[in-house]
Amino acid sequence: MNTKKGHPFVAWVAGPLLACAISSEVYAQSAKLFAATKGKVIFLVLLVTALAGCPPPTPPEATPLLCYEADHGDQIALSVNLSTQFGEEQNVALGRLMWLCEPVHKAHDSLDLPNEPPDFLPLGCYEISGNVVGLQVQLSDQNNFYNGSADVEGPIMFCDPVQMKQRQGQPPSDGDPFPTPLKGYGLTNVPPVTGTIFVRDQFGAQAITFEETSHLLEPATKNDPGAPLPDHLPLHCYKVATGDPANESVKIRNQFSEYELEIIVPLYFCDPTEKN
Repeated sequence: MNTKKGHPFVAWVAGPLLACAISSEVYAQSAKLFAATKGKVIFLVLLVTALAGCPPPTPPEATPLLCYEADHGDQIALSVNLSTQFGEEQNVALGRLMWLCEPVHKAHDSLDLPNEPPDFLPLGCYEISGNVVGLQVQLSDQNNFYNGSADVEGPIMFCDPVQMKQRQGQPPSDGDPFPTPLKGYGLTNVPPVTGTIFVRDQFGAQAITFEETSHLLEPATKNDPGAPLPDHLPLHCYKVATGDPANESVKIRNQFSEYELEIIVPLYFCDPTEKN
């Protein structure tokens, strides 16, 4: 078999394999080189066929959050410009840092929980206010806790990814910052929703029971006008009815400041949701 002459069998075997094994950009470069050979016509036909037959890339599953009450005495005077799918608001004043939202693994059976928490660092969430959205959306949570409509009200919180977290008496936690800032909007006209889920975060594993909806966390850009919105699912947050208190001191740092927090009890479980 003479591969230097662009034998059709090479294209037939290698084409579909390469098309799905490497990126289309790299493969396109290979096609340009191969097109200089005598087998260019059949190669290009097979290239298009192979790329069309490749399954679309599967996006990574969004990470749920468990948001704890955070007791913090200081307040800093800050404002940010925030953009979400619901529009842009400028000079949004940040209130107190009130919540620490920990990334969690979740499962319907405690035996199915991974032994370690997710690799992401938490988000520190501030009180905010703003304009009422006044839109109705359709939500469909990953765990099918809720599938129906909800009315989106005004913003209530802004969650900024933490860049450093250190639990008392321990070295700083490993992990990457959460992929996107989040802007929380109140939700109304949602019927009572109850459920139980097992979760694991850096404070341990526990069973969480929730009983009603609270708000929607939307992916946001911060102080970056005109930037594309993050490619990340929103999260539908529920009020926690029963959960284990953390009762632990942590130090965090984000782009605004460094904080000493007392982490108290879980208040919200936030599940990734499809939104229309």
